[in-house]
Amino acid sequence: MHFAMIAKDADLLVHGGSVLMAIGLKLARLLLTVTLLVVAALQGWPSLLAATTGVLVARQLVLRRLQVKA
Repeated sequence: MHFAMIAKDADLLVHGGSVLMAIGLKLARLLLTVTLLVVAALQGWPSLLAATTGVLVARQLVLRRLQVKA
């Protein structure tokens, strides 16, 4: 969901969409990620490690799918 929101945000910026919508998506993405990591941290370090690893793996999968080198 995080990376889908990045794609939508980029699409809005490139194709001249609403600036307020782009800002809203950025804030929603940040809030979603922070909430996920805080909840995971409250469960203990193994959960935090798993959540962080999941975010990093998802990033790599999306980048590979889009064939972008980072």
